[in-house]
Amino acid sequence: MQIYKNVNYTATNVIRFRQNITEAELQTIMQKLDAYIEHEGAKKTGDVVTAIHVMNLNDRTSDIEIFVAINKAIHPTKEFTHIPRFNLTNCIMIKYKNSLHLVPDVYTKLYYKAKEMGLEINQPFYNVSDGQMIGLWSNGRVEMDVYVQAN
Repeated sequence: MQIYKNVNYTATNVIRFRQNITEAELQTIMQKLDAYIEHEGAKKTGDVVTAIHVMNLNDRTSDIEIFVAINKAIHPTKEFTHIPRFNLTNCIMIKYKNSLHLVPDVYTKLYYKAKEMGLEINQPFYNVSDGQMIGLWSNGRVEMDVYVQAN
């Protein structure tokens, strides 16, 4: 796996969701998000970006953030906010195609590669996919780009 450095990622007209949820609730949230975008007369225009800020092993919830680029600004709700521009700058990035269960190994690899380059990473790690089942392939594999800011 090749690691790219000094990579930026930008999306405009982004709907943002952030909340503590279980993994089982993630699909429901994505369905609600899709329905909200459709209700507002908007369309997805880009990738789906996810980030896990904190994993709570005791209650099996995670502080998850989701960003979806759309074609226009829409009205915010309690769950979904609009941000005009989402930027990740000064990142290291890896293109990942493998088992969903090995994603934490990718984070570890990026962490150590940053150290090797004399960089400090600024978590969280951002997973960028086309949004089809949050990057899941039907056989439990994922295809996504993983970004982390590093200075």
